[in-house]
Amino acid sequence: MSRIVNRLAGVLPHFCLFLAIAAPLSLILIIAMVPAEKLTLAMNISERAHALPHLGWERRVLATLICLLPVGCLSYGLMHARSSLRRFNSGEYFSASAIRGIRSFGAGIFWSSLLTLAVAPLAMYTLTRYSEGTHTGRTLMFRLDVSTLVLLAIGGIIWQIASMMQRAAELAEENRQFV
Repeated sequence: MSRIVNRLAGVLPHFCLFLAIAAPLSLILIIAMVPAEKLTLAMNISERAHALPHLGWERRVLATLICLLPVGCLSYGLMHARSSLRRFNSGEYFSASAIRGIRSFGAGIFWSSLLTLAVAPLAMYTLTRYSEGTHTGRTLMFRLDVSTLVLLAIGGIIWQIASMMQRAAELAEENRQFV
């Protein structure tokens, strides 16, 4: 392998670990610390500015817990990618555990993307459902984001390819035992 690829291979496991930790922490910090006006503006919530003068900690905690579902799946996948990359770096290219890690990485990305499609509207609904103690007539809005759909497809493809590789490794091991 070239020097650039070797250097990248040495850095990627550390970057996966960084992202697996940074993603949930940044989500928690953003929802906990960003002022309500900026949060509603960033989330494209069409409430009038005076309708949501503050978001109580109860709503913020509930929205954070809801949003942690897809982020948790992403962190799960990144930790498995880290494990597989470390195995690849040590020369275990076709070991069952390395392939299993790639399969888990694909599954983590797939489920994270799928949950993002379902959870984002639920979190927005949680934040805006009750405004100043009164019931508002908001409805759930689903927003399809191309990047989320692409990640859904990539995660599913990686998951399926790694599943086929794992089956091939099992068949190779079976054939090796016959010989």
